[in-house]
Amino acid sequence: MDNYVVIRNVLCSAQKLVLAGHVNPDGDAIGAAFGLAMALQKLGKEVFVMLDAFPEKYHVIPGAHFLWKNDGELPDADVFVALDCGDFNRIGAGRALFDSVDVTVCIDHHGTNKGFARYNLIDAETSSACEMIYDLIEPMVEIDSDIAAALYAGIVTDTGGFRFNQTSSNTIKKAACLVATGIPYTKIYNELLHFHTFTSIKALGITLNNAQTMMDGLVIYSTVKKCELDAVNACCADLDFVIKHLINTRGVQVAIFAYESDNPGEVKVSFRAHEFHVGNFAARWGGGGHKLAAGCSVSKPIDTFMKEMLDMLVKEMNNA
Repeated sequence: MDNYVVIRNVLCSAQKLVLAGHVNPDGDAIGAAFGLAMALQKLGKEVFVMLDAFPEKYHVIPGAHFLWKNDGELPDADVFVALDCGDFNRIGAGRALFDSVDVTVCIDHHGTNKGFARYNLIDAETSSACEMIYDLIEPMVEIDSDIAAALYAGIVTDTGGFRFNQTSSNTIKKAACLVATGIPYTKIYNELLHFHTFTSIKALGITLNNAQTMMDGLVIYSTVKKCELDAVNACCADLDFVIKHLINTRGVQVAIFAYESDNPGEVKVSFRAHEFHVGNFAARWGGGGHKLAAGCSVSKPIDTFMKEMLDMLVKEMNNA
């Protein structure tokens, strides 16, 4: 049986569902969660969404009323759905609930995903989790403008505005169908990809000033420490645009950005590439993602990690 049919049957057989995205949710995780939640509500389901706190720019995505209000009690659920999570350890706010629900589902588009749920729908050839949700719900419900806005936001986010390699002709056709529902597509596009805060400009300035190259300019990397962000009243949420600037440097093949997170002792790392498989590389530190875009989190001093990681990267790129 087609995996999409299996997942539809699982969702339709449940009455109470909890949907969750990955840690530090982006537009794709948020859009997939809210878009699916609105579709399931149309089918008469009771739905909660569990997500970590996310930056203000994502408030343009409709569906926030589904967010679980943390009052100390976990929501009751027949089915738990993890969205855009490449690994069990990447589940954010909903992780505490995962083991207590009998039926678990994973809907994801990361090639490094091994399938950690009871039912897994994984398609590494698809641009985004939101494009997968479109394919999942399109035969089930009418996609109204609110659902369309949520899914469009996720597709725009994970395709970089329809620029990345995973953007197919089918992706463009689905986006056109979503736009046809009357969504404010220009506003969504600009909010997610272009507008930024003053503190994010200050944070970007620090990270670009810290940037260095190696391997004759094939690799660019930068780090930022918590004290540097504190000096300009910035936070981790202000660092969204950094890796894009690094990988777009002419001549660069691999870009790495590492920063100290708000959790003491934790370092978060983003990888981007034009050819080198950074998804496999990030998996060495418990991370993962796509071939050309991946990430991980480590519990090491940032300088120690960067030296170890860059030494290994040089060896792997020389042997590629």
